[in-house]
Amino acid sequence: MKEQIKTYSPLFSTVYDEQAPIGHLGRGTHYSIFRAAQFLNHLYQPQTPLKIQDFCVVWDEDHDTRLIEVIEKLYLKNLLAPVLYIGERKGGVTVILDKEFYDNQGLLRSFYQQLDKISQGLDDPWCSEVGYFDLSGKNANPETLINDSREKVSVYLNNINNLWSLGQKEFRG
Repeated sequence: MKEQIKTYSPLFSTVYDEQAPIGHLGRGTHYSIFRAAQFLNHLYQPQTPLKIQDFCVVWDEDHDTRLIEVIEKLYLKNLLAPVLYIGERKGGVTVILDKEFYDNQGLLRSFYQQLDKISQGLDDPWCSEVGYFDLSGKNANPETLINDSREKVSVYLNNINNLWSLGQKEFRG
């Protein structure tokens, strides 16, 4: 019998879904991979044909699905394109962006302001933080995403990226 994958949103599909912690990283860390159609590249420039974007939700022990509302709002406001990882921990949302986007101060400032507005506009407001991940695997500052050492978190995120090749790729319909 084939295992049913949970649907979190009508706006993106679930590619992979861990429902509970695996191992001993952070406070019950586990993850899901989501896929969305993307008409903008990671620097918000229009692209044709459209691509697919795979991004990772990093859950902690409570698997707080209120995070999906934040992701949906980012997507509907055309802000999801540079997102590689996103998670909620202790009443705050952390978004890990493509490093090239993160290094563009104008884009980063605008993204952070809009993320903060989304996070503060929730029924139960959250604080927000932004970090970066270099898809080459050489550079990251993801400590706020998972409550563990920088080295362990970096290895974990690199392993996820090695398995799923996060970011945008050609759509093969």
